[in-house]
Amino acid sequence: MLGGTQAAKGFCYVESEVRNKIVREVIDFIKAHQWLFDQVLRVDISQADELTLELIDLIVSILSKVWPYEEQDDLGFVPSLFGMMRVLFSLDANLFNVLAYQEP
Repeated sequence: MLGGTQAAKGFCYVESEVRNKIVREVIDFIKAHQWLFDQVLRVDISQADELTLELIDLIVSILSKVWPYEEQDDLGFVPSLFGMMRVLFSLDANLFNVLAYQEP
């Protein structure tokens, strides 16, 4: 009979294996649909409508959850994400400057 500690270790191992399998499947899905992810990550976020912003949010969420487990970035998603962040932060800075100079 397994002790409590051994059973917990066994459960953690199984849970880790399931998580790894799910992560691999999601990464395989991303690789199979690279064109879609690329297309969404290249959208001009300053001109995006609400539906497009939701799609961007979904894709960024998916990538941020599983991409750290991918050893290589041969698909170029990391530079695309940083490019999107640069644009987003510059938009935020411009908005802040406009709001700061408005009189109440």
